[in-house]
Amino acid sequence: FSHRETKEHSNTTGNDAMNTPEQSVLDAILKETSSLIEGQSILVLCGDPSSLCNSLKLLEKKNVEPTPVWAWPSLLRDPSQKIMKDFAKDTLAHLLESVQETKKFNGIVIDPKTSHVMGQVLHKMLSDIKSRRELLAERHVVFTLSTDPPDSLWRRVLLDRFRTDFAKYDPSYRAEILFTDTSLELGVFSSGDDGFFLGLVNVVENIESKTDLTADIRSIKNGINNYVADFVPSKVASHDDYDNSLALNQWNSQRVLGEQSVIQYEAAEDLTTVLLEQALNETLSEMSDGNKGIDVEAYNTGGAGSVIVGDWTSENVVVTWDGKRQVNVNLISSSDPRRFERLLMSAAQLRVTSRNEMPRGTGRVVNFPSDVEDTTPRWSLYV
Repeated sequence: FSHRETKEHSNTTGNDAMNTPEQSVLDAILKETSSLIEGQSILVLCGDPSSLCNSLKLLEKKNVEPTPVWAWPSLLRDPSQKIMKDFAKDTLAHLLESVQETKKFNGIVIDPKTSHVMGQVLHKMLSDIKSRRELLAERHVVFTLSTDPPDSLWRRVLLDRFRTDFAKYDPSYRAEILFTDTSLELGVFSSGDDGFFLGLVNVVENIESKTDLTADIRSIKNGINNYVADFVPSKVASHDDYDNSLALNQWNSQRVLGEQSVIQYEAAEDLTTVLLEQALNETLSEMSDGNKGIDVEAYNTGGAGSVIVGDWTSENVVVTWDGKRQVNVNLISSSDPRRFERLLMSAAQLRVTSRNEMPRGTGRVVNFPSDVEDTTPRWSLYV
């Protein structure tokens, strides 16, 4: 993976001006996180051989078998493709020989001082499926601790590659943990551990109890769910498992007063305000079966379009026309809004282009009149 990829995967942590904790705090985080690794065979990715690798030093004190990989000085000076390829080939041969003598690696620890080029080498070695199977145990953990926000970018990408390329299927987890008021970021990848969440919670609690840090589990991503033939769920839920009493109370409290319809029409090119006002009058008159009490008012302040307002006992409507071919209708009706839609469409030679309908009333109404009139919901039998 390249520098460009790390930029694309960057995510601002907001820790630009944070403090870097003392080495004892870093050691505490590394020690607690290493408890996620089940087994004693651990690969440690170190940096410059002339500098300390505190992760290796810490693991050597425990009852484990760390295998360090130090960077070639020439690789750090000139990370060219040729040197990187030679280093990866030499390192892979060494590691394959190492697992023959001991066991496959249960964990990989990437030291805070490890450089980006070492991460590229690790990715290159594990990209070969045969080598990956020979090196990594079925259950393994990879974690990295970063003390510098820009340095954490390539580490995130690398751990994401474990989840998306190397161990795609559950149980496979990638966790990102930040520590408030510091520049620290802990990245963890776990494969083959069904109890990962419980283990991670214990690690975070132990870190907080042994340091003054407050952990923020920013994200946890899992792998692809496995297909399970003839799957039998541990529990099959029924209606009796749910308390629907509040839902039934809300259902019974609804009082539907009408419907609101927002309708968009496309008009003919010869439409005018006069024609539209006349069409609305005809529509309301038809809806009221010729009864009086219809009030229609057109408003035109000199622009190209107009606004027409109409109402009678069971309808209230606002019609807007843009002066060209778009007519919008906002209708509140307690009778038959679809009939209104058809009548206005016929009277003004319009064509419906969109429609939205919503119930209106009291009691947190969410149903249309036809849904609740003389109807008892089936699920009320289980209340």
